[in-house]
Amino acid sequence: MAKDAGFKPFTAFPDLLVSYESGRLFPFFQNRLLSKSRREYSDFVRWVSGHSENDDPMLLLARSGGQRMTDSLELFPMPERDERGHFHIHFFAHGLRHMPASAATRAEELVRGDHLLVMKDVQNPTDHRALMLRTDDKYDQDVYFMGYMPRYLSTEVGSWVEGLGFGPVQVLRVNLPPAPIQYRIMCCLEFHPPEHARLFEGEEFTPMNATPLGPVMFSRPSRRG
Repeated sequence: MAKDAGFKPFTAFPDLLVSYESGRLFPFFQNRLLSKSRREYSDFVRWVSGHSENDDPMLLLARSGGQRMTDSLELFPMPERDERGHFHIHFFAHGLRHMPASAATRAEELVRGDHLLVMKDVQNPTDHRALMLRTDDKYDQDVYFMGYMPRYLSTEVGSWVEGLGFGPVQVLRVNLPPAPIQYRIMCCLEFHPPEHARLFEGEEFTPMNATPLGPVMFSRPSRRG
């Protein structure tokens, strides 16, 4: 549990056992989105949602992660199965800025529908469960590391992808410069685990009270975020 690891309540939400509700987005979350008064706001919306007019704040938070330079928090929606029992999880590839410049160049050549392979990075000094993304050998000698899957997926997805013979991560969109590199590769992980598989129900995903609290807050490692 987060509180067992020393997590301290936010000033805006001091009681960890209370569900806070509002008809509007709390300032704590609103401040994690680019202001509508900023000149690049419409570009930000397009990078994150795929359409310049689709600026629902909850969607923007879910897709962008609401990350700021002043802390290490990341927001994401609780993954849920659809009516067929499938998971569809959208995320931006993490840590591309830590890859060689050639990887960033290759990332700009990706197109919608390309698949990325998932690799375990067990010797990663900050997270031995880290899952790297790489190109899928579409061309000869075409092996480039495209960053990482978000850390919150590592435990749940890592063991499941071991036996797959295909790339379960599909490229949905590539935002070319001047889009920030953290918004470069929008991905979708789609998979259908057995019905008995209990995913995203472990301790890391358990709310502190009996009421689900909407977006989950997760601390990201500074070297890969």
